[in-house]
Parts: sequence; C-alpha cells; structure tokens
Amino acid sequence: MIREIVWKEWRENRWKYVSLWLVFNAPLLILALALALSHTARLPFADLDNHSMMKYLPLALGESFMVTSIFLLVTALVAVATFLPELDYKVFFVFEQGVPRRRYVFAKLLNAALHVALAVCFAILLAPAAVYGMMLMGGKVTLAGSGAAFSAVMTAAARTLPLCCLLSLTAFVGSALIAVLVRRWWVAMGCATLFVLSFGYVAWGENPFFKMDDFFEAVAPGKTMSVSAGFGSGPWLKVSDVFPMPTGFALWHWQPIATTVLLIGLFSLGLAAVYQRKELK
Repeated sequence: MIREIVWKEWRENRWKYVSLWLVFNAPLLILALALALSHTARLPFADLDNHSMMKYLPLALGESFMVTSIFLLVTALVAVATFLPELDYKVFFVFEQGVPRRRYVFAKLLNAALHVALAVCFAILLAPAAVYGMMLMGGKVTLAGSGAAFSAVMTAAARTLPLCCLLSLTAFVGSALIAVLVRRWWVAMGCATLFVLSFGYVAWGENPFFKMDDFFEAVAPGKTMSVSAGFGSGPWLKVSDVFPMPTGFALWHWQPIATTVLLIGLFSLGLAAVYQRKELK
C-alpha cells in the first residue's frame, strides 16, 4: 500500500514539486540568460583570474540564504497546494484501503520531505558549481590554480545543507498543518504566509532557540565589504574586495537543529491528529 501512496503522490503533485525546483534555481537561470544575452553582464567575468575569482564565487553561497528566506513562501505555497484538497476530495479513497490513517500521513509527509530536501540540496550545490564553471569558460581561471578556493566554497555550501533543509521542512510541514485546519484556500494561503514571515523573523532574529544571526557570516568581524548591483553601461555587479576563504561560513549550532526538529515533529503529530479525527460522511 505504501507503494500505491507514493505513486499517488507523484501522479498528483509532481508538477508542484517541479515548480519548486524551478523557483529555487531561478537566480541561476536568470544569471545564465543574462550572461548569454548581455555583454555588460559578462564584464565582471572578463578579467577574472585565479585570485580575483574570489570576488564573485562566494556570492553563489547566497542561494542558501534565499532558500531559507524569501523562497520559504514558495515552499509554503507548495505545501498548501499539496495538502489542502486532501480532506475534501481525495482522502476518502485512501481511508477505505487497508492502511492506518497515521501511516498514510507519515508516508505522505516523508515523500514530500524527500522532494523538498532534494530541491534544497540541488539548488544550493548547483549555484557555486555552475558559477565556477562559467568562470573556467572565461579561460583565465584555471582548475589547478583555483581548485582549492572552489573546494572551500563547495564545502561551505555543503555545511548549509542540514539546517537549510530543516528550515524548509519546518515551513512546509507547518503550512501543511494550516492547510488541513483552514478549509478555504485563500485563508490558508494568507495564514501560511503569516506563519512563514513570523517564522523567518524569529529564526533570523537574535534569540536563544535558533542562534542564526551569524550563520551566514561571510566576512570576518571588523572587515567591511560592499557589493552593489545596477543596470547600465558599466558592470552590473561590483564587489569592493576579494572575499576571504569561507571557513567560518555556516558553522553549526545545536540550538537551531534541535528547535527545527522539534517543530517538525510537533507539526507532523498535529497533521496526523487532524487526519485521525476526520469522519467519513
């Protein structure tokens, strides 16, 4: 029966998860399109060498911040779209099968969590790899001379994966719980948006439960750098100095990991309780 549930989820929700992949990778797609069509967009890459590449390559680490900030709204939208129709139109057939309701909920959540986590990991790791590939295509950046810097950036990107996945899953499961409690889609979307905004405000603020204020610290304390962007005849992107090696980027703390795991567990139990109490009429 679990196989049938997985197939049902894929058949009904595959395009929702595909849209999540597309949105997560939209910044990279826009960058590739701009480089292909505009000469001024290519100016920052024109004179890069093995040293100056570190002015721009660490900027790709910003994908992890976007996934856990503005893109959480998209994650919430996918969660609402996935769970909102369940208790009205589709779940009756499932409840008639030989599978406990709680097991069905957890199988559905596990399938969704796998899709969300894969989308997060792929987007975060692809961004620096793709940007580095564009730099190598310029000809002045060599694999031998820049391999160590690229390895440090990829290692920093990999360090963000566990917490970024947990933050995204917290937003997803919390929004799914809202979807099954609030039966009108526009109210559910409004409540999910408020939940994500509140969650992001608390997570990125200074509090003892998340300690996220220094998680994306790419510059050593005391050093100032400026990054500016604009459209015109000059380079679209300007960075004042070379970034240091991101050895202090995305250092783990136990508090945000424990807090997000606890929230995911509570939201999942809430979802299971709602499905368990649903009456077939």
